[in-house]
Amino acid sequence: MFITDVRARHPVLSRFVDEGQTVWTSVHLSYFRPWFLATYLIRDGEASVGESVMLMNVTQVLDLIAQVGGSEQGTRVSLVRPIHDEGPDRWKMTAIRKIWKVAGDGTTPAVDAFDLADETRFWDSFGDDLDPLSDMQLIAEFHN
Repeated sequence: MFITDVRARHPVLSRFVDEGQTVWTSVHLSYFRPWFLATYLIRDGEASVGESVMLMNVTQVLDLIAQVGGSEQGTRVSLVRPIHDEGPDRWKMTAIRKIWKVAGDGTTPAVDAFDLADETRFWDSFGDDLDPLSDMQLIAEFHN
């Protein structure tokens, strides 16, 4: 979730968006947790415009892919996560190559795992405790 302040409202650009929308020059991230930055193309005939959106969870990422298409349509998703061992104000952004749903083992719930462009795997929540050979289902893949 984001916290906004009326002082950060862009007075000119806010006039050009749909009713009920506002353009902000800054927002406050209200949770110190992983986020997703998705970039995608909106096509209208031969023209296309790039857009970006910050998402809070994998369900929102999958909903966006269902609406605008996956990597074959130009969609890219990066994991933006806090780096706890480097201090409270450090963040890292890495492109996601694959998103997996990993079955829980009865004592832990199902979690998501992310294969990242830097050849690492990031486990959301309790994933570090799961057997790496757990039942993993590929739910999204990005090729760019």
